[in-house]
This record gives sequence, structure tokens and C-alpha cells, in this order.
Amino acid sequence: MDEEKKELVPAETETADTQEENRETVVETAAEPEKEDTAREPAEEPEAMPEEPAEAEETSEETEAAPAEDTAAETKAPAKSGGANVAGILIGLVLFVALLAVCWRVAGDTNRIYDTGVVFAKDNAMYVYNLEEEPYLAAENISDGGQYSYYFSAWGTTFSEDGSVLYYPNAIAENGYFDLYRMDTAGGEGTLVSSDVMDYQISGDGQKAIYMKETDGVGQLFCFDGTEETMVDDNIPMDTESYAISKDGSYIAYLKQEESGVNLYVKGTDEGAETQLLTENAAIFSMAQEANELYYVTTLGDGYGAYAYAYGQEPQCIMENVTYMEVMGNGRDVLLMAQDEEKVIPYADFIEDDMAEEDAALTDTEGEAYEAKQAREEIRQAMENGEGIAPIMQDCYIYSGGTATLAAEGVLSAVSVANDRPYVACFKMESNSKVNISEITSLDEAEFAYYMSLIYGEQRVLLVNAGGTAAELEGTAIDPSTLMLSSDGTAAAYYETDLNTNTVSLKTGKLSGGFEAVAENVESAAFLGRTTKLGYYKDYESGVGTVGVAGWDMEEKAAVSGVHFSEDSEAIYCIGDIDGTTGNGTLYLLESGGETALDTEVFSFQYKGNGKLVYFKNYDLTTGLGDLYYYNGKESIQLAEDVTAIFM
Repeated sequence: MDEEKKELVPAETETADTQEENRETVVETAAEPEKEDTAREPAEEPEAMPEEPAEAEETSEETEAAPAEDTAAETKAPAKSGGANVAGILIGLVLFVALLAVCWRVAGDTNRIYDTGVVFAKDNAMYVYNLEEEPYLAAENISDGGQYSYYFSAWGTTFSEDGSVLYYPNAIAENGYFDLYRMDTAGGEGTLVSSDVMDYQISGDGQKAIYMKETDGVGQLFCFDGTEETMVDDNIPMDTESYAISKDGSYIAYLKQEESGVNLYVKGTDEGAETQLLTENAAIFSMAQEANELYYVTTLGDGYGAYAYAYGQEPQCIMENVTYMEVMGNGRDVLLMAQDEEKVIPYADFIEDDMAEEDAALTDTEGEAYEAKQAREEIRQAMENGEGIAPIMQDCYIYSGGTATLAAEGVLSAVSVANDRPYVACFKMESNSKVNISEITSLDEAEFAYYMSLIYGEQRVLLVNAGGTAAELEGTAIDPSTLMLSSDGTAAAYYETDLNTNTVSLKTGKLSGGFEAVAENVESAAFLGRTTKLGYYKDYESGVGTVGVAGWDMEEKAAVSGVHFSEDSEAIYCIGDIDGTTGNGTLYLLESGGETALDTEVFSFQYKGNGKLVYFKNYDLTTGLGDLYYYNGKESIQLAEDVTAIFM
């Protein structure tokens, strides 16, 4: 999902997902109640699922601040079957590019991490712990026949960046629509924003919100300015990618279905602000939240152009012939790919004339040999004329500070790397052989042979930045989509597959030096805090695995689950010593100096940032209830008993 976009559907987070799988596997003797089965299988299939968050313990409130859980603290190892999520769009690329293109998924880097409150469900009511007072009742009857939880995780709440404002759903109906409320977490009752809401987003400070409704199958977009709601527009495509609010809350961008196509509009959130049509036939748009700027791609001549828009100013075309656009995870910079139509790959560069002498000696003017010679003469003529094919490779640019800088030429695909710095990973394929003219009968066959030579040619993965600094990753069969970069930009980590054994190795090293393999059969990995120490979780089987750190003088710890690599400190949190009957175990803090047991009989946890945790203790699989605790970095505080779920 976008940073601001929330849907009241089960979020496939790693903690909620992996820890559930862990418990279901480890707790072999515990009876699985029908209640839990129902939670896992919603009665009504949601219309759209959100993207899987990068980290297990992600909370929906933290996605606004882009702190703890949006930070790509953990990158999963590539599945051997391949496949992932596309971040951005590929526009009008040839089939060959679509065949070879690597799919990407990235998350934003950490900015400031605020301590926000804890929201949990108990007896179909919602409670809030604001980190200062005792938990208080915020809403009753959260569900009116609709779902808000999945096992011990719940969704739908959103904190403002500093945690002072909370938006939450109530009276969730069977169709998923709900009453949207807003409240100050310091105290006071919630205020009804609107009813029958499908989905919503809020500004960074929580003072403004936008949300979708539906009437007779038509999507309607509304804005709440802190006191009242106004309808922005209708005929909005009913998906979470159709609208966005700037982080400062000054304006809204949205798509509208009209006779001329799907058009992109912007409108200020202040009273009396006018609506402005930015472009017709918008292909994609994305909000750079940290810059409060909008970027979009639309038709330009026979191709596509990328535009930048700052509220109250005229849109500026920043690149033509665009094939790909992606706002980077730092919320400021933009990755662009463009095709240089003036570049041509000459036929002479990839066709070898191995029949020149034979054809010169051929005197026949008819027959199959003569016809074959004539076909080759046409190919030779095209070679001599300097003719060729349009390049399938693209040039990669980084748009930063109002300037587009060429980062790499001739790349097949590129994706931004989760980091505050504007780094991109580029995937290149280079042919290692020429096509013999004796093996082809036409230029079309020559082109096809050239494409096939690329498929089996040399693969290269480059890590480049806007300053032109480049580092090439060592090895072959590298999956660039899983590349990780340390927060200081000096070290990288990635997965490499041995094509003979199909073994996947995790490699890491300094960009200025070499890379070495640190582990195999890795489930997930991440750099710890602001260091170049790489944590990894490997040998995952039957709900548990082994955790270790490249760079620590400490033995690996086996038989653990629910692993969280801290993105704000050099630490790892996990659950070990798991009881095979109850599924509860010991919550550990692992640091370079050793391990600390924070509590026992712990079932699951969410990391809240700054060394704070919220976790279930004494969880009962048969009832789906547990005691909820908050660890403030020094001690654990019991928040409530018989809790059903923690809001993410």
C-alpha cells in the first residue's frame, strides 16, 4: 500500500502471518478452535488486498510517519520459483523486456521515529494506551458483522505522525464499510467523521483526512478539514491507488473516470479551493510525501512523459519517452527510466558474416542455394547501411533536487533501494556471442537470435546513485529486488542462486571491497540500525529457525520465531524456548554483547520503535485470548487481560 493508504482487510504482515504459521506448526498438540479458522477465512472475500508490509511488526499508524515498520528492516530471501510485487509501472515495453524484467518491492527508509500509543481490541471494543495514562475505552461495538481482526492482529486504525491524533473505524458492517472516527489520544471522546466509509488516508499531522464512499456503484471522494466534511468529486475508481493527500494536508490528488478516459485532478483542502485538471489519460501518479510533490506519467506525443507538480504551480515535464517511474522510499526523489529512440543497435554488432567466401564463389542463379544467398545479401546490405534494431535497454535516471541525473545506461530494469539516499539497483544483460549469418534467413530471425543471446548472456547488477557512484555486485544469478543497503550507504547485501544446486546464499560486504557469503537457506535478513552488521534468519522449518548476525562475535541462536531486526538500534527481538503445547515462549533481546530474556510465556509481539514492544503473554489458543503487555525499553507493564487482538 501507499504510505497513507489503509484498507480494512487482513494485512499479510510478517508478524501476524509468520508467527501464526509458527504457532500452528509448533503447537502440534493444541486443538485449533473453529473461531480461529473463521478468522483466517473471512466470510466475504475483500475486494483488494494491501501490499504486504516490509516488516512483521508494522503498525498502521507508523506508516504515516514512515518510521519503524516501513523501513525495510527485513528483506525476505527470494522464492526459488521467482515472482514479486511491481513497484511502479512499466509502460509500453516490448515483450522481451516484460519476459526478462525483474519485479521489485521496496520500502521507505527511516526518518524520525515517534513513540505512538497502543490500540487493542477486547470484547468487541477498542481501547487506547497513550503511553501516559491507563488504557481507556475508545469505542464499543467495533464490529457490526464485519471483520477487523485476523487471529491476534487487527487493522484499520491510523495514528498521526507524532501519535497525538488517532483515526479509527467503528460499527464495521458485513460489506466492510464503517463509521470513521477521530480523537486526540491525550484524552477526550472520539468525533464521528463520516459513516459508510470504504477507505481513508490522513495528513501527517492528522488534522485532515480524505476517504472514499460508494453510492450505487459510483466511488465518491470526501475531505474532512478537522471540523466538517465536503465532497471532493465522484466517479472515482474504487481502489486505494486512485487518490492521495499530501503529507502537509494542503492538497489532494485523485483520478476520475470520464468520457475522455481516466483523468488526474488536484484540489486544495482549504475552503473554496478550486479543482484543477492536471492531465487526461493519466497512466500513473504518486505522491512524494517528504517533498509534498506529485509525480505522474501521461501520454506525450507517441510515448509517455513524466511530470512534477507542486501545489499552486504549473506542472513541469521532467522527462520524455518514459518507460518507468517510481517515487523512492525516501519520499523525495524519483527513479525514471527512458528509452533513447535515437540509439540503434547496428545489425553489424551482433551478426557474423560466416558465409562471405561461399556466397562469393556461388555462380548459380537459381535453386535453393541461390535463394539463400539472396536472403543473406539483403541482410548484408542492411549491415552495410548501418541499419539496426531499436534498443530494448533503457537509460536510468534519478530525479533529485529538480534535476534528472543519468545514473546508468543500457539497463533492462531498475528499482530504488530502501535508503534515505537516492540509490538504485540496475539489472543489465550483455550478449556474449554473435549470430552467424548462416543460421538465419531474415532480419527478424536475427533480432530473435539476438534477444535469445541476451537471455543466456552475462548478467550484471549495479548499485548506483545520483552522484554517479557505482558498485557492481559480485556473482551470477543475483536477484536485485532483494538488495539491501546499510543506512550509511557503505555496505550492501543480496541473495545469489547457484544454478547447479539451486542453493540460495546471502552475501554481504562493503561497496568499496569484496562480498562474501554469510549464510544459506535464509528466510529474511536486514542491516541492524545504523550499522553495517547484517542480521539473518535461516533454516526456517516447522515454525522455527536460526538467527545470526554477520559482524557479531556471538553464536547463532536456534529454534526461534517471530524474528524482528531493529531498524533503529543494533538489536534483534525474537521468541525462543517455545512450548509445543501452548505456543508460548521466552521473548529475547539479542545484542552484540549477549542475550537478555525480557519475559516468559510470550506468544507474539509487535515492535513499536525506539526499543519499545507490545506483546501477548499467556495466550490461549482455544479461546483466542491473552494478556497484553507493553515493554517501554526498561520494564514491562500489563495493559489488560483477555485481549483478542493488537491493532497494527
